[in-house]
Amino acid sequence: MQVETKNLSGRALNYAVAKCQGIGVLIAGYACVIEGTVIRQLDYDTSCAEAGPIIDREGISTVYRMAERVDLWTAYNDSMDLPCLQGGPTRRIAAMRCYVASKMGHSVEIPEECL
Repeated sequence: MQVETKNLSGRALNYAVAKCQGIGVLIAGYACVIEGTVIRQLDYDTSCAEAGPIIDREGISTVYRMAERVDLWTAYNDSMDLPCLQGGPTRRIAAMRCYVASKMGHSVEIPEECL
């Protein structure tokens, strides 16, 4: 199913980030997991240990704003494959959406099992 990058979250976002990194992914139960000998849940959207290295490597910048009772993070980078500007409710979600947009564009194909 085609999903706009700005709407990715949870399993769908984790799946897209893994694909951007060239990681084979299986959908098992409620989690996207790495294919092969190591199987684990992907947590790019919530884990600093997983998202942090991508944010640093890609030079993604994030800014926090509060507008009309809505907390919003904005992530941007103009030096990646495709310049991007993405928002999200958390720093990691905004940054991972920015990463996916820079690699795959503003719309990505996500298996229905990940939605």
